Amino acid sequence: MANRNDPLTARVYTSREASYLSGLTPSRLGQWARQGYIPSCLEEGRRMFSYRDVAEAIAVHKLLQDKFNTRNARRAVDYLREGSGEGILRSAQDDLSKGGWAYAELGDLEHISVDPECMSGTPTIRGARITAMFVGKEARSQQGLRLLSGYRLSDQQMDDAARWREKALGYALSA
Repeated sequence: MANRNDPLTARVYTSREASYLSGLTPSRLGQWARQGYIPSCLEEGRRMFSYRDVAEAIAVHKLLQDKFNTRNARRAVDYLREGSGEGILRSAQDDLSKGGWAYAELGDLEHISVDPECMSGTPTIRGARITAMFVGKEARSQQGLRLLSGYRLSDQQMDDAARWREKALGYALSA
């Protein structure tokens, strides 16, 4: 059971939010959770994920991409849970702290941070309490850039947020 006082295990991400970070569609996350590949819980009829759950989803995603095919998903989960995939889990947690699956794919995001103790784990601009989703949206229009000028963000911070947002939204929308 999740401990609401532990930021790593408190269930704070909906399926859509977890998809932004894991690189999986919300329906795939739900399917994996129902099949026991990744942990989750139901709260008021909604599937919820913790920071640690999302890190496990990234690790399983990596295993399926690199070492196992989807027919062997159960083997991938067992590999991870028996400790053989400990390095993959650490790598997944590191990727998650830097923006999740988008960081793993893009590799050069320097200004995105996902910290369960900062804004409940919402992806933010590193060192600032402003969400990457908001900055990424506003950074792509002249009006938005004027709005963001008051935040004193660098062009690189805004570009990282925009690229992260585009990737993250793509995961939630892909079939």
